[in-house]
Amino acid sequence: MNQVINLFRNFNIFLETDNTGKHLLVPPEYYKHWFESTAEWLQDTFDLEELRQSSLFAGREVILSGINLLDAYDDFKEIAKVFSDNNMAVTMQIEAIELYNHLEKVLDLAKNHIITAVCISIHKESTDISSPELMWEKLTETAVSLIITGAVNNLKTLSVFSSPSLNSQDIRICPYPEEGETYETLPENTACNCVEHLIISIGADGFIYPCLGLINIEKCAIGNITDDKAFYDSFIPFASKMIEQGPDISSSGPVANNSELAWFCRRHRYEVSHNE
Repeated sequence: MNQVINLFRNFNIFLETDNTGKHLLVPPEYYKHWFESTAEWLQDTFDLEELRQSSLFAGREVILSGINLLDAYDDFKEIAKVFSDNNMAVTMQIEAIELYNHLEKVLDLAKNHIITAVCISIHKESTDISSPELMWEKLTETAVSLIITGAVNNLKTLSVFSSPSLNSQDIRICPYPEEGETYETLPENTACNCVEHLIISIGADGFIYPCLGLINIEKCAIGNITDDKAFYDSFIPFASKMIEQGPDISSSGPVANNSELAWFCRRHRYEVSHNE
């Protein structure tokens, strides 16, 4: 049962602003209630020794991502604090152009120890930033970890490789192919027991999924943070089945219809569909 418990170590949360652009679709209080009630449920459901052995409460992380999140800054900050106040590392994923436009807000989150890492995506539209070095300098003055991703040319345009500030820090750079390029090669490992990769992921509408790749496929949801009882009632049977049986990859199973691949992330859907 430790494997089930361990699924609560990390969370992926996708956030989106509402029609006003000033608030998030799901108010912060729902995230707070879900997190607190989940902690209570874990202690009520599992033996305390099991919780200790699982190391559940050590090295936990939540990744918060979305578009134009900082337009709803107060809501975002409140949600991030739900996790940082409970000793979880908080990683914020953000586009470089949004980071540039809201740099002071990000610095405030970093200086107040609400976020511990920033993952920055540099796309073509971000290459118009006029003074990237000033942005890099201010970021590296904080204690946050930096992960920077983007096509190599875009990284060069924003001085990622030549920045004195970035080169003086231990940062992580993840270049990928130029925009427009695609690779048809399959991942080396074949579709496997997805339980090794399951992570609780919450969509912008509050629906909870066992994998980031399933977000927005509502029939694959295992509850909603606005109705946590439904989540608890469905989660244990789901997790137990995945641990004991793994995904159904038989030709007569869900793989026969790609739209019904409830047990696979998008990467594995691609892999299986090209092997059929």
